Amino acid sequence: QVYESTVHIPLIWKIPGDSGGRVREDTVGLIDLMPTILELVGLTPPPGLQGKSINPTGPELPPGRVLFSEANWPEPQIAWNQNYLKVILFPDSGRHPEVYDLKLDPHELEELTRPNSIRIAGDYLEAWREACIATQQDLEMQPGVRNLNQLDPAQRAELEALGYIGG
Repeated sequence: QVYESTVHIPLIWKIPGDSGGRVREDTVGLIDLMPTILELVGLTPPPGLQGKSINPTGPELPPGRVLFSEANWPEPQIAWNQNYLKVILFPDSGRHPEVYDLKLDPHELEELTRPNSIRIAGDYLEAWREACIATQQDLEMQPGVRNLNQLDPAQRAELEALGYIGG
């Protein structure tokens, strides 16, 4: 699932020569590990990486970053987290979006009020859709399969044979 109890994982490491003992308050994700490790071993990250170095001695990352989380069990879920506002979408079900203010409610115990959450989720979803379309065009990518029901029987059989989906 994409709730903080599952995706908020502490990263604890010991860097030689570092005094340690710091907690970062900015929003970071797994996408930031590669550029961080490369920087710490003295290598330059390749251009075009989406992640940013979270070197413990470096500055906090600028506000406004968007981080995504996704899960497919017990149902497809997508989370958009920006500036402590987290929107959770359930694209293949009729569930309403959930919106949390992680600064006030870090354990996601109280959703923001429904009319407001639906408006916020709609705004975020539209911005995300536009960003995805722009990225697809920039990278000359083809649209992907959003729902397994979109697969034709031959594609489904091939993915089942490879163990990617259950039979």
